[in-house]
Amino acid sequence: RRPQPHMKLRWLGRGPRIELGTGSEGRASGYASPPEGGPLEDGEIARYLADRSGDLERAAAELNGCFAAALRVGSNAVLVTDRFETTPLYWLRENEGIAASDDPFLLVPALRSSPEIDVAASLDMLRCGYVLGTRTLISGVETVGPATVAEHRATGESRRRYWTYGYRPREMPDGEATDRLEAALRNVAQRLLGRLERRGLRPALTLSGGLDSRVLAALLRSATDRPVGALTYGSADHPDVLVAEEVARKLDLDFSVQPIQSDYARDEFLARSVREVGFTTRFTCGVGARHLDGSDFDVVVPGHTGDFVSGGHLPVYAGMVRSAADLAAFVEFRHFRYQGSEAALRRIAG
Repeated sequence: RRPQPHMKLRWLGRGPRIELGTGSEGRASGYASPPEGGPLEDGEIARYLADRSGDLERAAAELNGCFAAALRVGSNAVLVTDRFETTPLYWLRENEGIAASDDPFLLVPALRSSPEIDVAASLDMLRCGYVLGTRTLISGVETVGPATVAEHRATGESRRRYWTYGYRPREMPDGEATDRLEAALRNVAQRLLGRLERRGLRPALTLSGGLDSRVLAALLRSATDRPVGALTYGSADHPDVLVAEEVARKLDLDFSVQPIQSDYARDEFLARSVREVGFTTRFTCGVGARHLDGSDFDVVVPGHTGDFVSGGHLPVYAGMVRSAADLAAFVEFRHFRYQGSEAALRRIAG
């Protein structure tokens, strides 16, 4: 039996190569907590996955965090992402393997021909505001997708999803449901703040005063007696700023207002952010980090993280999406027939 040809993995991103033994190597970026032991960071994640290469889907599903990894395991090249692809991983095909990077712009010189705009991805962006699926704005450069183990062999490629977002409804008293949700949210807040405190980092929340950031602010405030910052953008007399200031006062948050100047979007911070995620138009949610310089805080917690706490990101008709056909109808109404689509979808939802 002839040995299988090796699939080359050329890494063009950041981070050192980690020798994983038995001829394997890998790179990873991010933070993740395994079921047992302390949190893992960067190369430790690559080693954790490689040590469990016999069942990579299970190993990745065990990790709770934000990470991306590129491994060469045996003769195969393997790319692994976290549950939500929080840390994007980009790749392209080459003659004898693949090239991968955590910076999409570093892949452009590796293209076989001059870079071209992906027409379908451009249409996605114009219609939906972002690129759908694993395409990017540059033809030939792809992302891996969330919760995915992508294994590249000389004979072909396979992608396996190890986790899918969803919930399993079951009957329970309203009081029990509320208590369980509250306990889960408090646990998340305590773990987050505990990790920041161990590192000596002080958090600040981007606070709009809306439902999502209000819930998150209350959650963080109830989980610690230490200082928690709150910042918002705009003029001091803007209604959103006034509401945010009132929320911060009631929760005893250190509040500051960041003015929006005419050159706000033309600075080095945003330029670096666009380099990170610009190929998929997933523009950084942590834009508030630019205001940490000169403040008393070290880490920004995006206020809309509370979307997944309050449900503020789910319109009333989101429950109608239960199949691929439902999703297609939802996208058609929501993005392609936007004028009047709200009322139409409400009628459909019944």
